[in-house]
Amino acid sequence: MVKVTLKGSERLIRKLGGLTTGLETELGRAAMKGASSIQATAKQKVSGEVLNVRSNMLRSGIQAKMLSRLAAVVGVTGLATAYAAIHEFGGTIRAHRVAPRHKKALHWVEGGQDRFSRGHMIPAVRMPARPYMAPSLDENREAIVERFRDILERRLKK
Repeated sequence: MVKVTLKGSERLIRKLGGLTTGLETELGRAAMKGASSIQATAKQKVSGEVLNVRSNMLRSGIQAKMLSRLAAVVGVTGLATAYAAIHEFGGTIRAHRVAPRHKKALHWVEGGQDRFSRGHMIPAVRMPARPYMAPSLDENREAIVERFRDILERRLKK
């Protein structure tokens, strides 16, 4: 049987215990700050840099939130999720039929002529990827990592 005695272990345990006091809060703040930076960059990208604003739905759906004591960037919530994903990753929108919801017919102008229809087939459309979230993370990654590194190094030096 081998017996190991660690001298000064009580001091080490106290020091390690003190290391974690307030660490979660400090890391949470840093994570939220990083998430907010990504949010701001992504909103800038969907405001003309990568995509043009039409309805503001995509931009307003980019939110930085705290989830389970950790900050996260939530891309888009609710009905706009598929809309956001097709822009970020690209893909094919299947052919589908559109019909009026509240009126008797659809109306649009084509070649200066009014057109009406009780339903219309929309052909399949291939959407190219126009990412805005992933590049936003990439652009902010170094600053976020540095922020966490600074916190941990400062804590370990105490």
